[in-house]
Amino acid sequence: MKIYQNYCIATRGFSLVELLVAMVIALVVMTGVINSFLASKDAFRYNQELAFIQENARFADSKMSSDIRDAGNFGCSIEPPTNINNYYYANNLVNVLDSSADVYKAIGIQGYNSLTPTWPSATIKNEALKVNATTPPDAIMVRHGDLDNAMSMQGHDTNYTFTLKTGTYNSPANSNYFKAGRILVYAEATCQYQAIFQSTGPAPSSTTTTIQHNINGGSVSQIPGNYATTLQGVLYSGTSYYFGNYANKVSECSGSATTCSWRNLTPIYLPDSKVMPLSSNIYYVGPSGIDANMNSLYVVGLSDVGGMGTAQELVLGVDDMRVYYGIDTLDEKGASSGAPDGTANRYVTADAILADTATSTNANSYLVWNRVDSVRIQLLMRSRNKLSSNPSQTFQWEEGDTTNFTKNDGYLRHMVSFTVQLRNPLRVRITP
Repeated sequence: MKIYQNYCIATRGFSLVELLVAMVIALVVMTGVINSFLASKDAFRYNQELAFIQENARFADSKMSSDIRDAGNFGCSIEPPTNINNYYYANNLVNVLDSSADVYKAIGIQGYNSLTPTWPSATIKNEALKVNATTPPDAIMVRHGDLDNAMSMQGHDTNYTFTLKTGTYNSPANSNYFKAGRILVYAEATCQYQAIFQSTGPAPSSTTTTIQHNINGGSVSQIPGNYATTLQGVLYSGTSYYFGNYANKVSECSGSATTCSWRNLTPIYLPDSKVMPLSSNIYYVGPSGIDANMNSLYVVGLSDVGGMGTAQELVLGVDDMRVYYGIDTLDEKGASSGAPDGTANRYVTADAILADTATSTNANSYLVWNRVDSVRIQLLMRSRNKLSSNPSQTFQWEEGDTTNFTKNDGYLRHMVSFTVQLRNPLRVRITP
């Protein structure tokens, strides 16, 4: 008979010291894992917000640059100057609209900032003041002919009616651009004359092949209306002739209300001349309608019946904007400093530009809007969400108030700058 003997094997758990050591090791490992996770999360959020900024900045650059490059192109490229009474002109563009509003001017570029006395509208300035009541963001107006929707002209009657060339008027989209009330540009085939006027109807269609430009809308009251039916004419000061805007005739031809008058020229309406819509877009920064905590870049153009249309929110996250204008400072009269060469020698803010065009009485005649050859834009872009790191960033504008300013509200910001060369800068009067 076998006798089994039970053996008791002594067992024991971890000691308190061992447990504490294990807990410390686990805590260190977990801290590393958590920190790694948080760092990855912060990096992801940073890259996400940076991508938001970069994508919006690229779109703003692309949209504004393509528009600004065409500024001043009203259907003709730069041509040799025309001699009228010993005054030379290029881009001989006449504005027969019965209005002096900025949105209708025959000048490619015009800017606005906190120091300019007038803005395109009180609404736009008020929106900019909501962003910064002391130094609101700049605004810029860009004007040119819409060549993508141009129509060719077959002929013209003895009054005020264009006949369109067969095959250019049967697009429904085009018809909308030429209906009564639309602001249009006429470019004569040889580029000797150009004009801005208001269509008085009818809209081209498969059965209607004409566009009219009667005085003040003809039988229909239109705003602003046309001052003259003849699209070729000059302002006469009593001694000199000027192309320009009839509504600004006193200032544009340096005359008085009694001496400055409109002189019709012999109309030249050649086949294959172009008629196209006027594109006049204003870019500005205002509070976003998408995110109440952000600002956005807006654009507003002409409406279907004259005047300004409805603003469109273009780019979210544009915190501020400054615009600088490249000026050809060489003497326009061909003095020892040299004739204008179309290259910017100096960048200035909008308030430094004194007038639309140069005159003999303007001592700083290069500081005029039709001497702008390039545009430099600075955009302060902001992220949509705050970062946990609460970055403190310092920035500086290139011109004007160049004092450093700091942003430390937790949002990521980047300063974006781009320069656009105008393809069709308007040349000013040159006296031989």
